Amino acid sequence: MKIRLLIFSACAACATVTVGAENLVVNPRFDDGLAGWQTHSNAAGNVSILTERDTVGQPALRIRAREIGASVSQKLGPLKQSGYYRLSARVRVFGTRGDVRIGVGYGHEDGPTLCVSDHVVGANRNVLKLSAMCYTGAKFRHELPVRIHMELNGRGDVVFDDVAFTFVERPSGSRSVNRNVSVHDYGNGWSVLEIQGPDGTAEYPVTRLPQVHRDEPTPTEFEREHSLMTFVPGDREGVMPDYRPSDRERASRVTCFASPGEYELTTFVIRPLRDLGKMNFEIGDFSSSVGASFSGSEADLYVGDVTVEQAGLRRSETTRFVRRVKWLRPATGARGKAGENVQLFIDVRVPDDAPPGTYTAPVTIRRERGSESRFEVHVEVLDLALDRARNWGAFVYGWHGMPHRREDALLKLRELRRHGMTQCVISPLFVQNRPGYESGKARAPDFGFYDECLALYQEAGFPDPAVLALEGWLFSMTESLDRELLTQYGFAGRRLIGVLPDALPESYRALVHHNLRRLYDHGLEQSLPPFYAYLADEPWSRAKTRIGALLMYPTARQAAGSLMTATSLYESMGPFEERIDLNFMHYVHPCRSAEAAAAARQEAERLDTTVLGMAWSMAVEDTFFDHGRLIGFMSEKCGLKGMMPWVQWVIGRVEDLGRPVDPFRDLHITFKGGPWTRVDRAGRAARSLNLLGYREAIDDSRYVNTARTLAQRARASFDRDVRRKGEMALRRIDALLESVPYKEVYDEDEGSWNDAAATRTRRRIAMMAVDLQASVGIDVFRRELNASPSRRATAAPLETP
Repeated sequence: MKIRLLIFSACAACATVTVGAENLVVNPRFDDGLAGWQTHSNAAGNVSILTERDTVGQPALRIRAREIGASVSQKLGPLKQSGYYRLSARVRVFGTRGDVRIGVGYGHEDGPTLCVSDHVVGANRNVLKLSAMCYTGAKFRHELPVRIHMELNGRGDVVFDDVAFTFVERPSGSRSVNRNVSVHDYGNGWSVLEIQGPDGTAEYPVTRLPQVHRDEPTPTEFEREHSLMTFVPGDREGVMPDYRPSDRERASRVTCFASPGEYELTTFVIRPLRDLGKMNFEIGDFSSSVGASFSGSEADLYVGDVTVEQAGLRRSETTRFVRRVKWLRPATGARGKAGENVQLFIDVRVPDDAPPGTYTAPVTIRRERGSESRFEVHVEVLDLALDRARNWGAFVYGWHGMPHRREDALLKLRELRRHGMTQCVISPLFVQNRPGYESGKARAPDFGFYDECLALYQEAGFPDPAVLALEGWLFSMTESLDRELLTQYGFAGRRLIGVLPDALPESYRALVHHNLRRLYDHGLEQSLPPFYAYLADEPWSRAKTRIGALLMYPTARQAAGSLMTATSLYESMGPFEERIDLNFMHYVHPCRSAEAAAAARQEAERLDTTVLGMAWSMAVEDTFFDHGRLIGFMSEKCGLKGMMPWVQWVIGRVEDLGRPVDPFRDLHITFKGGPWTRVDRAGRAARSLNLLGYREAIDDSRYVNTARTLAQRARASFDRDVRRKGEMALRRIDALLESVPYKEVYDEDEGSWNDAAATRTRRRIAMMAVDLQASVGIDVFRRELNASPSRRATAAPLETP
């Protein structure tokens, strides 16, 4: 198979465009005023859109807005299929509070596969070029119009001119990247990757996340003396090598807060002003002003590596790939090249017995050329004992050979525990779905395999019951029916039931009853730890899986009333009335709006069930930290008791993490994300930002639940002032959670929530919890709640064979 991928860069002069290529824009220099352009504004009377002469006497478009901004657009077409187009415009910004953006849009599902916008944020700016990209894709209907737009978001004053939309020709020639990948260079950062495979040729665009345009920062005298500057980015999403910091981001220290036993990730960036050769990094011990300290070995030091990875979960003709920082590679050094950022991530684990206070640790930067520099990490340790996480974990697949590869299995499970997960779904699809009819008799599930998995689960220290995925059991039991009955009763592919359970043969219903009772008895006979039986997958109301659920769950109650059950009901089940102990809902359903959250709570009460959310494993098109922090607080706002994302691979093996990993390594990943962690032969572990973003979601939930528990305890106090404090705290927690957007609001405006906003919310909740803890007389070092295996297991180091 040959796969071609186009890599875009959002810089000003990024493409080799055909000389003399036709500009498809009508009236691109505004010589004829606004002819050919359409204006848009939701702030009548507060916006002026006009054409005028610029400072050198050329016609130009000017947008002035006192409120929410405005835009202009133009329809273009027809365009070519599988064609690359560049949109560019010259821009000058005057005192804007917001951002200025150009881009390509369309209003049809058969429109372009990828449209990359470009924007600038800031106050007064010199003239600069913005450059956006459009890839039409193989399914593009060329007769559909495409719209280009230029907009001002927010208040300000901006001038546009010299607008162009041109076709980009494919270059000739290529260079080899590795054994399977070669590159066709477009020049200035654009290229097509050609990947060898068995199934023909396909092309996919590759882009980067949007980047803010800024001028190169002016170094201070101290920075010039040390030949580098350091800065702390506004969030932890990862900084590309060519990112230019704002003045606000430039700093010589980074601060964070954490509770005893908690991990906290922080980051800063080194931007060399000249080539520095090999740089080495070393983090010292953490010490407080009152003499307390803990070892710098409690912190893991990583360098952010760029990767190219598929956006989304399934590959199709409209798939795109994204180039971004994702992997945190354990490292004590990196090459310092002029103008290329080196991002360091420091993951600090606060010891369980660390006294409260502010701790400082130096990070020493030594380089091959020049004197050493220092950066400081400040960690405020709170006087707070966090409740353990509950019902946060993952759907874990890939159990093939797990019990027989014991160390690999424990490595995977302990990695989940390290990052705060308290349970997981054991989903060995290859065991569930194998034929269940043998020698004239229906075969029972392979309980021995599940026994071994549960033993590993216990050894890894999970405090909450495992969920045994047994939805394939129903499939195998249908093998007891002959072909004629399979057709008569509508078993599609010998799997899905096509009639209501009462219409099934009595012998078949008796078989289901027997096997469910056998499952319960086996657990008692083997003294297995508590577990949930997941008997039907996604039984939506109009799907045949619903009929399978109507068979399995009532039969389970009849056969073994104490058997704990789980499933994934995404919506109301109508006549389905059986109690479900644990239900997974894709979080977008209950969290999309206040009405949806209320309906989910009502359904949970009707079925007497605990509801957890499900999520993709924060696939690469998502912002890892912004999205992670969203689902953490959103789950608490909407009444979910935890989250359970899907992950195909927890651990990926690599040869050597001593050097940067091939950025094209993950091009093959197409299903359910992952891996979350890579481990090399030396036992070093690189971790992905989406895993750490999910860990932050778990900790956000822990802070909310700790504060709520303390507030409820205060409300039950005999002291009137303490009771009032508890009541006020509960109201304040609810008010803070109201600031977290529902999913439909976040989808409309991703700027409505981010990592920084989540940190501020966590901080306010944490300080309430500290105050409440003092009021109800709980000493952080004696609190019995955290004497359970939860917190210490959560903070257990990664163990490698």
